[in-house]
Amino acid sequence: MELTLVQFYTGKKLVFKAQTFKKLMILRIEEFDELNLMKVESQAMPMLKKLIISRCQGLDSLPWGITGLIQLEELIESDMPDKFIANLQKHSAALEMMQIRVIHSSKTGSNQSSTRFQDFSPSNWHLES
Repeated sequence: MELTLVQFYTGKKLVFKAQTFKKLMILRIEEFDELNLMKVESQAMPMLKKLIISRCQGLDSLPWGITGLIQLEELIESDMPDKFIANLQKHSAALEMMQIRVIHSSKTGSNQSSTRFQDFSPSNWHLES
């Protein structure tokens, strides 16, 4: 099952309650302009494999409780604030433990004709000795 929410919510906080969306496999959150906190409670969305977060300019960090999404394989963000991307990089160790295979980040240029793309997939992480 797939759920796409575009300009659907105007609140500052979005919480996915425990025991909800039990069969959801793909979730897309897009253009939630006021959103500044997203939380995933324990046992919410237990089958989620792909999470897409796009153009949520008030969201600075990954969803609280994202490590509880044990089936998550793909995290895609696009046109998110620089602070969100910095936090994504900062929490790469936690994401690696989750065994997420694909983490993509993209940002459309101000002239809408260019796109900056970054691949944060664990296969691209390098440990320094």
